[in-house]
Amino acid sequence: MNILALETSHAPMSVALSVGDAEVIKFGSAWQRTSEEILPLIESALSQASLSLLQIDAVALSNGPGSFTALRIGMSTAKGLCFALDKPLVTVGTLEAMALAAERQVRNEVQPIAALVPVIYSKADEFFVGEIAPTALCENLLLEIPKCYLTINELSQRYRKEAGEVVCGRSPEKLRPQIETCLNWHELDFSAAALLPIAKEKVKKEMFADLAFAEPMYLKNFEAKKSTRKFFG
Repeated sequence: MNILALETSHAPMSVALSVGDAEVIKFGSAWQRTSEEILPLIESALSQASLSLLQIDAVALSNGPGSFTALRIGMSTAKGLCFALDKPLVTVGTLEAMALAAERQVRNEVQPIAALVPVIYSKADEFFVGEIAPTALCENLLLEIPKCYLTINELSQRYRKEAGEVVCGRSPEKLRPQIETCLNWHELDFSAAALLPIAKEKVKKEMFADLAFAEPMYLKNFEAKKSTRKFFG
């Protein structure tokens, strides 16, 4: 089974290609360059695996939450490929994929693990947050985890360092001292490859997204801000 996975929820964006038991992973840079980099990354991954797009069986997409613009670019790209190639689309919750990646990375480092808490930095001091017991995730790869939106102070108050709750993600540099002091923090090695176990399970069960209506999960509404720049006069 050949699955192309796209992860554009937060930087660095990445592309992964599953070819049987082998995987090819390609990384981009900041999410601001998603539109420029996503197609060349796909082409590079296919070239390394000696495959063409016609040999792809399905496209998997990290469905958010995350960057509003980058998620829409990822969704548009995935839909375009699926429409053009007549292939199915499977969507994978970003926090679910992060929790699965975290469980595999920390299982031998932290014992016991009371909960896995994947987080995605949003803006200012706010995070998208999920929470799940590691045993529940291992028993059911398709389990959807509860999600919320918390500030760094709320995150620190809810998940105490001594409670065995592993908070994981990519920490923004300016908040790193507070995060590492207050939380049982694990810097997560996360890429599009983390989508593949869940994507394979969905393909096996034919849990495909509706191409006409699929859209990213933003968790928080887009907020347009009034420009302070003067364009006339």
